[in-house]
Amino acid sequence: MSKMKKYGLNDMPPLQEAVPFSLQHVLLMIASTLAVPIIVAGALSFSGIDTAFLIQCAIFTAGVTTMVQAYGLGPVGSKLPIVMGCTFTFISPAIVISLEYGIAAFFGAVIVGGIFEAFFGSYLMNYTKKLFPPIVTGSVVMVIGLSLMGVAIDYSAGITGLPGYGAWQNYALAFFTLAMILLVNRLTKGFVKGISVLIGTLVAFAVSVFMGMVDFTAVNNAAWFAIPTPMKYGIEFKLAPILIVTLIYLVSMIEYVGDTTGVAMIAVNREPTQKELSAGVKCDGLGSAFSGLFNALPNVSYSGNIGLVALTGVYSRYIVGLAGLFITLVGFVPKISTLFSLIPAPIIGGATVVMFGLVATAGLRLLRMEKLTERNLLIIAISMTIGLGFATTPQALANYPFYISAVVQGIPGTALTATILNLIFPRKDEEEEIEEEIQHETAN
Repeated sequence: MSKMKKYGLNDMPPLQEAVPFSLQHVLLMIASTLAVPIIVAGALSFSGIDTAFLIQCAIFTAGVTTMVQAYGLGPVGSKLPIVMGCTFTFISPAIVISLEYGIAAFFGAVIVGGIFEAFFGSYLMNYTKKLFPPIVTGSVVMVIGLSLMGVAIDYSAGITGLPGYGAWQNYALAFFTLAMILLVNRLTKGFVKGISVLIGTLVAFAVSVFMGMVDFTAVNNAAWFAIPTPMKYGIEFKLAPILIVTLIYLVSMIEYVGDTTGVAMIAVNREPTQKELSAGVKCDGLGSAFSGLFNALPNVSYSGNIGLVALTGVYSRYIVGLAGLFITLVGFVPKISTLFSLIPAPIIGGATVVMFGLVATAGLRLLRMEKLTERNLLIIAISMTIGLGFATTPQALANYPFYISAVVQGIPGTALTATILNLIFPRKDEEEEIEEEIQHETAN
């Protein structure tokens, strides 16, 4: 799919174009992040009022952190087009710790772990070339995209466990959404092409209303204005939750490095600088600590929005920062956030089919930056097999503590495995292998 580089990283489009561009990010981010507080609230038997409050806090903190990430605040923020939002990685820890120690202890651990990530993670970024070369970050970005493909299909089917899952109406709506986005993206140019996702989503939403798939009762009952209250459930600091959450922060940090590398390759066709990585990790950590203060799970970069950047060809960080402003404002208006929650899952599924695939291709571009020697191929093969293998067979870790499965499966498993293998497999062997290949080709 051809890209339309209408606006570069530091370009600021006129307001009449910037608003629609940014609303696409708002739609995708809010629709994606709603599941996190809903799952946690359901597992903890929260009331409808408390569930709505957790959603409000998740949206508000994501908006603030996105603005800081895109615009920068002193030494904090990568100034890359990255949308931040509640991460699914912390759902299991949030539930288990809250049931065992209380939700106040979980939020206390989120604050401490976030501060730890901001400063220790920033220090680690000085060693990114050694710890996270393209062979590591490329494997991670590839697995991010491949893992999200299943999410796109699950949403297209209607989300596992919900009534009507897999019904033909769901697939029809997802296909219609995808078709609309592709038609607008391929048959138009300029500004209209840049908002193809927004147009496709709005048209599909109108169709879903006509199909009777949307009930506006919740919107009518929601308040127009509410202020997110910090520390509503209290804050406690207990050693065991802090240690567990901090460990998972380190794993999440590697995912952030992978996402940041992917968006830099898409937006500016290069790897991120150490300054960008360091400032971005500070935002990731401090933004997550801010989220814990405001009753929300930690924030991390949203890969779906990175795919949106690739699809539209609008790379401006100011667009993403404006989206962060809109998301923050939505956090003060429950009626609007409730309206976003009514977007049927198949619409999000259809919209993300292409975007999640583009994330995987960004990983492929990273892997191509290095020679695919035997050493590098082993790192790719083993790390991706461990991450994706355990992710697709979660029962294999059913008898182990949740923090084991959180570290081993999916994106964390690939990230840790690739990082460790990169360190213990000496590059000297790789260089000798390349030299032997050159000599062999010369002899022939």
